[in-house]
Amino acid sequence: MISQPEARELIRLATLAPSGHNTQPWKFSIDTNTIRIYPDYSRRLPIVDLDDHALFISLGCALENLLIAAQHSGFNGDVEYFPDGEAQDCLLVHLHPNFHPPDTALFHAIPQRQSTRCAYDSREIPVTDLEELERANTQDGIQLRVFTEADDIEQITDFVKQGNRHQFNDPAFVNEQAMPTSPRRPLEEVLIDGG
Repeated sequence: MISQPEARELIRLATLAPSGHNTQPWKFSIDTNTIRIYPDYSRRLPIVDLDDHALFISLGCALENLLIAAQHSGFNGDVEYFPDGEAQDCLLVHLHPNFHPPDTALFHAIPQRQSTRCAYDSREIPVTDLEELERANTQDGIQLRVFTEADDIEQITDFVKQGNRHQFNDPAFVNEQAMPTSPRRPLEEVLIDGG
């Protein structure tokens, strides 16, 4: 059985996940051997994320962190996605003992993760890494294209700039982007009923 402090720590690690525009659109609750992850619709971005796809991707990121942290703490998580019978939309994570060794590299990466729009450094990505990314794409109907030539990158950059100008000419978009986001929401703010 997972203790309350252990469950709270799993949730803390889950909240270190990336989220669209740093909205952190999640809430959590703890029950006996169960953690629920709820979409926090009050943190929606209806202009930028019209259909909430980024909100739900963010929930998936929090779920992945929670599952990695659970495994590291000696638990496996069985997930039910938006099950019938729940009072609110949620991801239901049932925790039970795990006797397999955890993936410590993924666990230790959780607090190290960061997002930036800046260049990390001036080194080129090795061709072998780019080829591995291309091989990793196994989805039918999905095409991955890697652009490394300056002319190609410049053309793409021009499209991005054009899109940015269009968005920033929309007052609703500008207002939504001005909404404050916190560096990291405190655990007490994301736990329902205090956890």
